[in-house]
Amino acid sequence: MIIRALFVVAAFLATTVALPQAQAWLAQSAPSGSGYTGPCDAASVCSSAWGLVAATASYASSGGSAFEVSCGGTDYTIDFLSTGAPDYAAQSSDCGDNTPYLLTFYDQIGSNNIITTIGTSTAAVLSSSCGTTGKYGGYWSSGDEDYTSSSTITQAQPLTMAVVMDRTTNVTSTQAAIGNREIGSPFIQFADSANTIAIWDGTNYPNFTADDNELHILQAVINGGSSIVAIDGTNNTGVSLDDTADFSGDPLNIGSIGGQFYGCFAFGYFAASAVSTANLTAIYDNLSGQGY
Repeated sequence: MIIRALFVVAAFLATTVALPQAQAWLAQSAPSGSGYTGPCDAASVCSSAWGLVAATASYASSGGSAFEVSCGGTDYTIDFLSTGAPDYAAQSSDCGDNTPYLLTFYDQIGSNNIITTIGTSTAAVLSSSCGTTGKYGGYWSSGDEDYTSSSTITQAQPLTMAVVMDRTTNVTSTQAAIGNREIGSPFIQFADSANTIAIWDGTNYPNFTADDNELHILQAVINGGSSIVAIDGTNNTGVSLDDTADFSGDPLNIGSIGGQFYGCFAFGYFAASAVSTANLTAIYDNLSGQGY
């Protein structure tokens, strides 16, 4: 009876506010125990990284900032624990029963290129029920707007972009995931047909299968005729993209990029290089090992 009572108390303390169009919060295990390894440790290629997964062990162990959340009219900064997970207990204590809106994701690599949105009306809501297995993510339930990097990026090809994301609603509408909103610039998007991912370079639009309502680890190496689209550990090589598609002093966006996005975002990175297939696989293995 004592063990059962402790379990009930622990379960009560681990729950928080129910979210619009999302399940109530559920307690989850941290991504890893002691000796945490992040996706950008698995492959040291990241120029910037954002999200609810610590990119590196050093950033996690230093208590680096994960995100800024607004709830009840007050903003709070939530840091990572050494386990690689944000301090969700602190966030729950700060927010209480108020809806937790994610205003900012901090850059974990050191370039201080944070991504932010304009306010709670466009922010994703922190949810613990993203994807089929139920993971933490920023959840857009009503087609809210995107997050924009605080600094512009100038990077010709090759370059690499990646997100852990899903699409949950309006699955036959184009919904961009990560990239640059300027015409002729590259981005990863959910295509205008169900269960389909596409890469846009201003001209070409190659499509790949990826089920809706399921978190996917999406990585795209933008490198002309040697581009790679990696979806959940499958590396599609030899993809042909326009070799002029680049970042020319433009911001990076996560989310709608000029439209609307319905779904979850958990992690993303940008690399100023062509990430090799071996490193794409290493990053996938790390994130999938954390349950994504």
